[in-house]
Amino acid sequence: MGINDWLDILPKWLGFALEFPVNPFGALGPYAETSIVSRDLVLLAAAGIAVSYLLIVITAPPSLAADGSPLVQFFRKIDPKLLPPILILVLIVFSVGLHLLARFYLAFPSANDSSAKWGAVQDTVNATLGFGSVFIPFATLLFSLMMRLFPISTKKQYTLFLVGTSLIAASFLIYLPVSLATVHATSLYQAFGAFCGAGVIAYAIFHFTYKWTRDA
Repeated sequence: MGINDWLDILPKWLGFALEFPVNPFGALGPYAETSIVSRDLVLLAAAGIAVSYLLIVITAPPSLAADGSPLVQFFRKIDPKLLPPILILVLIVFSVGLHLLARFYLAFPSANDSSAKWGAVQDTVNATLGFGSVFIPFATLLFSLMMRLFPISTKKQYTLFLVGTSLIAASFLIYLPVSLATVHATSLYQAFGAFCGAGVIAYAIFHFTYKWTRDA
């Protein structure tokens, strides 16, 4: 793709964001097995974060102080402006953990077949940056829209929450493994297996950490 000037970033991001949902293999194919963190993908991820902040400004969720429902009070504790950097950080940490799990699996002799392969950690970072450049604005937009619509549709708050979080979860569960499989040039089966394994470990760490801090 090649981003040679700062003025190229937004058009290149828009083109990538339009192609990625319908053809993630084509969008990320040029970055497969490079073993180098891509400058273009870093810039695309930065553009995605910038677009996320623009969406936050445009949607400008109203104050939810007057709404006493438990769901709204939960959302009041979340600062939308912190969402983009937190999301990219969580995605990278999760993906690097997933990468280590995949490499650990390949250390066993039974895993050494032609379809079982996993490249460098830089490739995992590239997959995460490409995925995050589209996922973060999408998740930020849905989150901001949920906060904006809550006061308007008080009786449908849980429905809005379910629809919004389901769309975010579905895009995460589908597109991150596809991104990893594309950039590592491996099977979807292996990418999804590593993804599920990392998810289980992440949930276990979160669960026991939460339980330990609660009981402390």
